[in-house]
Amino acid sequence: MGLAELVLGRRWWAVQVVDRMGLFAGTRRATAIVDLLMWAANTNAVEMQGFGKKRRDQILGWAIIMFHNPTAAEMLARDARVSKEEAVSLLLAMKEAGRKLAADEWLETLVHIASDSDSW
Repeated sequence: MGLAELVLGRRWWAVQVVDRMGLFAGTRRATAIVDLLMWAANTNAVEMQGFGKKRRDQILGWAIIMFHNPTAAEMLARDARVSKEEAVSLLLAMKEAGRKLAADEWLETLVHIASDSDSW
């Protein structure tokens, strides 16, 4: 675990998701996605219990399942100033980035959740 990951925790992992999506850090879309992941990870939602207790797992878990949340699509559309269709497209790209990061980190539970969510 690097110093940045230790100090920044969830935000560091949210930036990793954005990076894996191929978005440039600091753009309106990238910032909106990081903020959305931070907002979700700071909730005490029931869905979070299956992700694990680590900050990494919480961010990657939300990245994987958030495409299914209409409120997330509305928030992303508003904050990134994109259409709702483009926001959903970004959420799907975020899901794939979360899946790839989870696979890279050998997080079998999150990879399984990502595979199961393909049929939602």
